[in-house]
Amino acid sequence: MRGRPGRQESGRETATCMNWEAVTAIATAFTGLVILVTALVAFREVRLAGEHAQALRDQLEHLRNATRFEGALAVFKDLDTPIQIDARRFVNFELAGCMKDEAFLREVRFVAGADENVHKELTVLRCFERIGGYARKGWIDPDTVYVVASGRVIIAWERLKDVVAIHREMAGAAFWNNFEELYFNCKSYLKDSGIKIEAVERRADTAQPRGALDDATQQAVPSE
Repeated sequence: MRGRPGRQESGRETATCMNWEAVTAIATAFTGLVILVTALVAFREVRLAGEHAQALRDQLEHLRNATRFEGALAVFKDLDTPIQIDARRFVNFELAGCMKDEAFLREVRFVAGADENVHKELTVLRCFERIGGYARKGWIDPDTVYVVASGRVIIAWERLKDVVAIHREMAGAAFWNNFEELYFNCKSYLKDSGIKIEAVERRADTAQPRGALDDATQQAVPSE
């Protein structure tokens, strides 16, 4: 009879141990569930953050492209101003003769110090140097420039080679580098498009002054 209380206490201890094991198991399971829910929430937040970041990048890229296109439109508007058209006519039809004049040639050596009203080649050089710089920095869409203005760029550079050589002799080899890079990129564009550069130059050579030159370059480059 005296052994019964011991057995009862042993049973209670066993029951208590089982209860604690059950509590521990439940707590462990609950902790695991909390960790799983936390991980799922974190994954969802990361996914939403990624989608938001991608949407923001897409929006910024759209705005960037729109800005570059607007910049290209402004460039083309500048190319079509009377001052630029007149300067390109001078380069294509009068510059070669002027370069035979000693006084004019001497003033070419002044580089940017020459009178731009007389040395209209400076107007063309500065214009295409500016466009080349914008394209190189990505401020305007270069492909749009190649499509619209490649003929004018190529012809102008070919006509201005002697002037550029003199300017580089006086001011350094890097002078008009943006224009030169634009020239080579335009040539590559025409070649990749299957357009013969000789056709551009031939039409320019046979064109007449007073507006025919730009028409000639655009006929030689169908996409312009």
